[in-house]
Parts: sequence; structure tokens; C-alpha cells
Amino acid sequence: RAHDSRLKSMHNQRQEAAQNRRGERLRAAKERIMAEDDPEKARKLEEKEQRKEKSKKMPKMKMLKMK
Repeated sequence: RAHDSRLKSMHNQRQEAAQNRRGERLRAAKERIMAEDDPEKARKLEEKEQRKEKSKKMPKMKMLKMK
């Protein structure tokens, strides 16, 4: 039981660290977009970010084999 609870707590710590890294990466990307001087380049970066987010939010589809 102690071993299981220790494993769960370690897992939770790793999960939180991974979430923090993801959040930091997203913040850095948004900061880069906001810091961009060239409006055209900033617009392109923003569109690229939106496409990434859109594809992440799409439901996963199973591939069907055609016979």
C-alpha cells in the first residue's frame, strides 16, 4: 500500500511538471507572437498557432479498413 501511494504521488508530480512545461511552451509561443514587430509575420504566426490548436481539439477518428 505504501508503495502504491508512493508511485501515485510520483506520477502526479511528473504529470504536474509536464503540464507546467506545456503551459510554459504555450506562453513562450504567444509571447513571441506579441513581440513580433512585423505585423504580417505576426499574423502568420497567429494563424499557424490557431491551426495547431484546431487540430488538437478535433476528435480522433478511427481508421476503417476498406475490403
